[in-house]
Amino acid sequence: MREQDREAAGWVRRQLDPGMGECRADRRQVEHGLLLVHSDYRPRLGLVEPSRHDDAGGLVITIGLEGASGYATRDGEQLRFRSGHTTLTAFRHTSGERRFEAGQRAAQLRVLVDEDALAR
Repeated sequence: MREQDREAAGWVRRQLDPGMGECRADRRQVEHGLLLVHSDYRPRLGLVEPSRHDDAGGLVITIGLEGASGYATRDGEQLRFRSGHTTLTAFRHTSGERRFEAGQRAAQLRVLVDEDALAR
């Protein structure tokens, strides 16, 4: 999708420094409390990215499109995301780290739904 078309459709791109590899995530706020994120990462070196969900709880649906990545909570729980698998994760006030392997592509589509949207 061309950048102008992506922006017109409400998608916002976040791209890491090109020196880190090809790592980008496109986000689209569908409605209040419902967010789509399409990420496509291929880091040159192993990458650890902080992730914070301390403001509220919710549900994350992760659809593995290609490759694999991991998530480790600050409490020590580990999640693994793989191509061809869909993972449902319920959380409440947790933070952790998203982890990507060096030279490996990890592409995912995530649907994030906060508590208010779940209640609706």
